[in-house]
Amino acid sequence: MNYTKRTCNLTCTNNIRPVFIGSLRVASPRPKHMATDAEYLLYQPKTGAVPISSLEKLPNDEFFWLDIRHPSSHDLYFLETSFGVHPLTVEDIQLGETREKCESYDTYVFISVQLLDEEEFYGRLHSPLEERGESKGHYNPNSNTNCYLLIFPHYLISIRSVGLPFLSQILTRRIVVNDARNALTGDWLSYIFLDEIVDDFTRQATLLQAEVDTIEDLTLTLGRFDQADMLRRIYQAHRRTTILARLIQPKLEIIHLLTERHMDRLETRTVLYLRDVQDHLQTLRQDLTEFREALDRSHDNYLGQSDIELAMAGHRMNVTVKKMTALTFVIGFAMAISTIMGMNTRVPFQDFPKESPFANLLPFWLLMVSMVALVTIVFMAGRYKKWL
Repeated sequence: MNYTKRTCNLTCTNNIRPVFIGSLRVASPRPKHMATDAEYLLYQPKTGAVPISSLEKLPNDEFFWLDIRHPSSHDLYFLETSFGVHPLTVEDIQLGETREKCESYDTYVFISVQLLDEEEFYGRLHSPLEERGESKGHYNPNSNTNCYLLIFPHYLISIRSVGLPFLSQILTRRIVVNDARNALTGDWLSYIFLDEIVDDFTRQATLLQAEVDTIEDLTLTLGRFDQADMLRRIYQAHRRTTILARLIQPKLEIIHLLTERHMDRLETRTVLYLRDVQDHLQTLRQDLTEFREALDRSHDNYLGQSDIELAMAGHRMNVTVKKMTALTFVIGFAMAISTIMGMNTRVPFQDFPKESPFANLLPFWLLMVSMVALVTIVFMAGRYKKWL
């Protein structure tokens, strides 16, 4: 694989302390969403969530959460000039960086997290082409499903190109409950984001657990004519387990960085709750490991049953062949007598009782001796070559 080192042609004025998850920066193709119309959603404790038409109407003296979907190049330039967003952060967002990471800058913390696209996650696995074995496509974990969070002390900016299935949950329940207890801050709202992402993974893991339990039960109870679909179901469940495990591991590293290296940038309550999210991720990772082991057992049981059925089919075939061989041996006596009596030479009892039944039988006996000798030679040659 060829990796290309990206360079930034903008002047870097801030002191940067980057912490990457991974070791290489890979240049991604320019995403198509940069050319579409942007959508803005502004949340404030007083007004709630309202859509806005441009970024020029942002408040200056109170907390807000700005959610940008399909940002344009002008939007990213506005964030760089008005909020002091570092050019490297702008570059990652503009190029659609898919690698999950956490970077700390002078005035904010930048987080890139990958979401689970449920339509892609389930749609590809259940596509008709793949069910017929004609599709080579599968879920692409490097698709543009990242959400970028810019965590400032008094506001939060989220940038994305995909829908958030838990957006209404954040606006209607999580923030409302928080307003009744504590004041909103950028780091606390980022915790709510990460917690909802983990809850979304947990919901998918719960559905996956039901599927794994069903597969385990059906593997040993279905008849041999009902197991045609079992191998495909095992593959699909194993694939989903692998995808979830791949998405969970980087988030564990991100939360570890936030709670250990960058805890001075967060409030004490945020660090405490992020560690709780970390515990949930670790539990979820253990569950996925158990799912994978259960699927491996189901796969082995399925193949074991297939081997047993093949062995039983082979045994039934051997019994049938033995019966056919015995029947051939029985019929062979009648065939041998009819063949001998139908020779084009004089045979015993041909003109009996006019002549002696064994008169003038020299050609007959020569043929019989030749047949016995030929059979003996072929048998000995087969034993010598270990064919028999």
